[in-house]
Amino acid sequence: VTFEGGHLTNAEKHFWIDDKKCKNCYECDTAFTLFNRRHHCRKCGKVFCSKCASNTIPSYNNSQNQVLQVRVCNYCYCLYL
Repeated sequence: VTFEGGHLTNAEKHFWIDDKKCKNCYECDTAFTLFNRRHHCRKCGKVFCSKCASNTIPSYNNSQNQVLQVRVCNYCYCLYL
């Protein structure tokens, strides 16, 4: 995951699944609503509910020379451990 000025670069977002094409959480199949929001895993780019993407992992920020915590899905979090 690469950052510029504290935000994901467009190059990093290119592999994300389009919000409009995803109506349900990739892991638990819960429907997205006004209150059950979509969250992209910063590692795999798939879309999850907040329960299935509640973990964070460190990611290096090139422009600010720091490590930030980024949201990831449960599967990617397990791979990180």
